[in-house]
Amino acid sequence: MKARILIAEDDVDIRDLMKLYLESEGYEILCSGDGAEALSLIEAYNPQLAILDIMMPEMSGTEMCLQIKNHIDLCHIPIILLTALNTTEQNIEGLNRGADDYISKPFNAQLLLARANNLVRNRLLIQHQLQKQPLSEIDLTSINPLDQEILRKTSQIIEEHMDDPDFNIPELCKGIGIGRSLLYSKFKALTGMTPNNFVLNYRLKYAATLLRQYPNLPISEASDRTGFSSPVYFSRCFKNQYGCTPQNYQKRVVANES
Repeated sequence: MKARILIAEDDVDIRDLMKLYLESEGYEILCSGDGAEALSLIEAYNPQLAILDIMMPEMSGTEMCLQIKNHIDLCHIPIILLTALNTTEQNIEGLNRGADDYISKPFNAQLLLARANNLVRNRLLIQHQLQKQPLSEIDLTSINPLDQEILRKTSQIIEEHMDDPDFNIPELCKGIGIGRSLLYSKFKALTGMTPNNFVLNYRLKYAATLLRQYPNLPISEASDRTGFSSPVYFSRCFKNQYGCTPQNYQKRVVANES
């Protein structure tokens, strides 16, 4: 699936040029010539990156940036601001409003591509880390504070219900304080997983930690302590994620320590 980028730029020539460069890299491009329309497109299509000119009709790029970064549905979207005025004050204002990067016009095409690629790759890297590593080991400083809080609350709630096989997504929504549809779209954007898969993944990572810490732990106990309905189901899920049974995982731990 192609990553989607929105370009908000009122200069048609510059907008078309950016579109051409980014499409050559395989991105799907949405375009707008004014801030208000661009914000509507972002709300409708949830792009993986937004490139916003600071000076636009209807709504400035900095105002758009502020609204996006303070909107729980959209705050995960990285933003590059374009400015024709290469002043320190303007660049600081954009960064203070939540922009992830800025480029001064006239810009170098390779610089634009490099910064766009970097922000998109960074989000994909964080998704990969969230799938493979415990949350406590991941640097989340590049994520919006609202999203950091959602991940922190989610982690806390899952750990409070770690051994509860009846724990479900409605309970998670209630604990975080957001609706199910928003939770789904937010988790797909942040983690690349559905909420159900995130909870399952979290439990399995915790199970792997238990098996490393206690190589002689009975599989049935590991299953119970991580909220699985049965050791058989636990073993099947564990093998799907780690490529081996829990028993073989324990054997590897012992072999590596000997």
